[in-house]
Amino acid sequence: MVPGIGLRPRARAVSRRRFTPALVLLLALGAGVSRPAAEPAREPDPEPADAGLTKLRLQLRWDHQFQFAGYYAADWLGFYREEGLDVELVPALSMAGGQLTIAAAMGELAEGRADFAIGAADALIAIDRGQDLVIASPVFQRSAAVYVALAQTPLETPGDLLKLRISRSPDDLIDIEFRAALKEEGLRMEAADWVSHRPGVDALIEGEVQAIPGYSISLPYTIGSHGLQLRTITPMQYGVSFYGDAIVARGELVRKQPAAVEAFVRASLKGWAYALDRPNEIAVRIARELPRLEPVDDLFAFNAFQALGVSRLIDYPFVTLGHSNLSR
Repeated sequence: MVPGIGLRPRARAVSRRRFTPALVLLLALGAGVSRPAAEPAREPDPEPADAGLTKLRLQLRWDHQFQFAGYYAADWLGFYREEGLDVELVPALSMAGGQLTIAAAMGELAEGRADFAIGAADALIAIDRGQDLVIASPVFQRSAAVYVALAQTPLETPGDLLKLRISRSPDDLIDIEFRAALKEEGLRMEAADWVSHRPGVDALIEGEVQAIPGYSISLPYTIGSHGLQLRTITPMQYGVSFYGDAIVARGELVRKQPAAVEAFVRASLKGWAYALDRPNEIAVRIARELPRLEPVDDLFAFNAFQALGVSRLIDYPFVTLGHSNLSR
């Protein structure tokens, strides 16, 4: 179980990374992910689930992408079925009445529409507010939360963020992490010149704001695909280290079906080991087989980029999958 938020020594400087479409693919190649020339060979899918399996529902926190590769692998390779489970993987994005809607993972879990969900600091806040949730296992050893600015923006130190016009979504995952990090420096997120965040990167590109929140495994790719260079800043530069994506379960399920929860975690981590050992295979299959509502210019390149970032956040194989550091 994730014990909470801990501290690490403060980073000495804000990271500066330059991403372009060509660099995105180069980074992916460095992670062992290569663009396929033809349909890759793979094991046949397991037989369809039967009525004897325990049916469970996993709520993802965004659209289908490599961020959730371990759960796809556990499903495709039959790891859930080997544990007696039939797991439905539900993306957060859906269409309703012609409108794109985004489900809040912790809300879906707390209201009983899911058995498991992917959460991070938002799960800790939900538990603190009395919701009956349990963090079953960490997966990402570090958070993917970032603020991103274009390269010419004067963002040299963490405190500079509050001198910029930024967008934010109060009380969402990224906002929670940055508020906690700023608090360590005696700073308040509310003191910044901010506007409500709208999905996408248009507000940044059009100059409406100077910095926007997002994830290190996706936002740099999106901006880089526009041919733009950028700078990023993370909570760790404020001296705070958060766990990233974790498996969160309904408390009632943990109490009544602990064996099913343990089986789900065991199969999911096995799926993650497979996906991280074979990123090319899984990135290709995600791009080809899973429908995506949020547009991406090149599905394979995007998932290859994520494979690199996810591997770094999980620290596999250097850190045991599912490891929880009690000192944190």
